[in-house]
Amino acid sequence: MSLNKPTMITNKKTSTKTKKTIVIIGVALILAGLLTWYFISQNQQSENEKQQRIQTEQQEKAQSVNPPSDTNYEGTEKAEGIPDKKIDVTPIITSFALEGDTIDVSAMVTGVVEKGGTCTISINWLDQSREVSVGTSEGPSSTTCADARISARSIPENELITIKLSYSSPGYSGVSNNNPTTTIAEMRR
Repeated sequence: MSLNKPTMITNKKTSTKTKKTIVIIGVALILAGLLTWYFISQNQQSENEKQQRIQTEQQEKAQSVNPPSDTNYEGTEKAEGIPDKKIDVTPIITSFALEGDTIDVSAMVTGVVEKGGTCTISINWLDQSREVSVGTSEGPSSTTCADARISARSIPENELITIKLSYSSPGYSGVSNNNPTTTIAEMRR
């Protein structure tokens, strides 16, 4: 029986060592998790600060190129010191579809937030064209053109058409460069 007692003492020592090892590993894992969280949050904070710095620099650059004037034209700013000089913008045709005998066109002007502008959408084929002008509404980060509807009647089915967009307001003007080219037949598919 004396042989069994030392074995039991050894098992208790081993058991105590195992518990200590498990506690140490647990603490190490918790510390590793906290350090990981800390570095990720620091990195995210650095990214946010970097984005804010870039936005601030872009705004400062835009104001140095086109400083705001005291004259406000329905939410737009004209370039100071240059009477009737409009700031160039590039409006975008966002979608178009044929609905019956009407071509529906959606468009927007990114980077400009204002109302009171005019979007003019034109459909061109051969030496002919049709156009419609629509108003705009301001969104959180862009100006949206009201949906434009242009009659497709008498446009030959297989004739190539080009859809173009221009935008004008007291402070901005521009033409699209993403002018889709298609046929009425392709749009019916």
